[in-house]
Amino acid sequence: MCNLSQGIFEQGVAEGEARGEARGEARGTIQGEAKERERLIINMDKEGMPLELISRVTGLTIEKIITVLGKSKAVTA
Repeated sequence: MCNLSQGIFEQGVAEGEARGEARGEARGTIQGEAKERERLIINMDKEGMPLELISRVTGLTIEKIITVLGKSKAVTA
C-alpha cells in the first residue's frame, strides 16, 4: 500500500474508533441515568412515597414505576 493510501486508511480507522467511543460513552451515560432513576424510585418507595408522587417527581408513568419496583423486589427476593 502506498503512503497516501496508508495515511487515508489510518485516518479512517481513527475516525471510526472515535465515533465508536462516542457512541459507547453515550450509551453508557443513558444506561447510568436509567439505573440512577431506578435507584431513586426504589428509595422513594422504601420511604413510603405514594406512586403518584414518585411519578410526578420522576416523570415516569405509574406503570413504569410498578415495573421498576417489581424488578427490584424480584432481585432482592
